[in-house]
Amino acid sequence: MPNARPRGVDSTSGIICLVFTFSVCTTNEHRRTSRLVIRQSQHLDIDRIKLDSEGLYAVLTVGFVLLIYGTTAFLHGSGFLAVYMVGLMMGNANFTYKKSLIRFHESMAWLMQIIMFLALGLLALPSRLPSVAGPGIFLALFLIFVARPVSVFVGLAFSKLKFKEKLLVSWVGLRGAVPIVLATFPMLARLDHSTGFFDVVFFIVLTSVLLQGTLLESVAKWLGVAKPWVKKPRSPIEFVPTRKSKNEFVEITVTADSAMVGQTIASLNLPAEFLIVLIDRSEEYIVPKGNMELQAGDILMVLSNKEQLDQFCDLTGFCPPL
Repeated sequence: MPNARPRGVDSTSGIICLVFTFSVCTTNEHRRTSRLVIRQSQHLDIDRIKLDSEGLYAVLTVGFVLLIYGTTAFLHGSGFLAVYMVGLMMGNANFTYKKSLIRFHESMAWLMQIIMFLALGLLALPSRLPSVAGPGIFLALFLIFVARPVSVFVGLAFSKLKFKEKLLVSWVGLRGAVPIVLATFPMLARLDHSTGFFDVVFFIVLTSVLLQGTLLESVAKWLGVAKPWVKKPRSPIEFVPTRKSKNEFVEITVTADSAMVGQTIASLNLPAEFLIVLIDRSEEYIVPKGNMELQAGDILMVLSNKEQLDQFCDLTGFCPPL
């Protein structure tokens, strides 16, 4: 049986295929174009692009985003949807310098949000908001207490979430930058009443953030689904997987109720290729030894392939997320 492909999509052809299928193929001409692009791109692979500097990969991904958006918009598709789908697919793929690229795009996302809210603040005048308070409050309450819960319960009808968890999902439907940005499109097109439309949307967003945002923690506690926030530790090791890599670098937290507490590493009978690289114990990194006893709260930094991780899951009953 041939080896299974890595989780996610690791080729440019897969990304272009999905983008063109969902975002571009609206006419026969577009479908012919998409088939041509997919056929020509089947021999392309992201990891085959060898650049001299790690920083150039960030430039490459930015250029790739602009290319996808521009091509999709040129073919009268949704550029936003295309870029979004590309982000989903690349987030589930293994490729060179993935973690550093994630950090780069997170910082860029925060920068763009700051710039966007500054720009939107210049378009919204507080003096115009009282005139739209009536319809704004009505629409905001309708979205919060009717439209959002109905859509959530319909969309999650076959999910395994409990009733209270679905209620929390209904409540956290915060409206933010996206509807405000979309509300600027009529203004850019200079349509009639576009300014009033923008003011109503802006008022709804403010109401949603102030009401749902401030009461989010209280609602979660009232429903009994609140959990303490656990800060994710920073790993001193960055594992850079390649397309051909079969190994995973995962962090396993030893919980207080785990069967591993009090046992030595040697007594766990770990699989042969299951390597504990480091142990994070109260933010102190320790080189593991066979006679070392594991304590509650230890974070095991493990390098292993999926088959060995499955064996570890069978041995200990703990299945680390991949």
